[in-house]
Amino acid sequence: MKYIQNPAPVEVLKDRLTYSLPQLVECVADGAPELQSPASAARAAQRLLEAVEKADSEGWWSCEDNDWKLLRDVLEKATTKPSLQMARQGKDGQVEFVTEPIPTRKLIPLIDAVDEARNTRPAKPRAKSEKK
Repeated sequence: MKYIQNPAPVEVLKDRLTYSLPQLVECVADGAPELQSPASAARAAQRLLEAVEKADSEGWWSCEDNDWKLLRDVLEKATTKPSLQMARQGKDGQVEFVTEPIPTRKLIPLIDAVDEARNTRPAKPRAKSEKK
């Protein structure tokens, strides 16, 4: 079992847009070819999505070692990048929509959080009333 803590979301567009590890896991689960086929990989993607949704109040979630390894390998390849759909004014004055991938360098803290998974469940801090 691996334990992963969601880091703070990373800033993708300065002062306008952030991106989180749960969003990144969803992106690769839905788009990475390695998580689409065979069916066992698709099941792993589903388990990862369910695990991320069950994160505790401190952002910790757990997954099986094999699922973690598959996710880590997919993130390290960075072939399936999340994208942003942006509107801009074209030369003719009309609004046009373009899709731009988020640069991998901006996602490094999220990728590192998966890479730095722990083998043991982190200890919960004691409540003040429990301390001696």
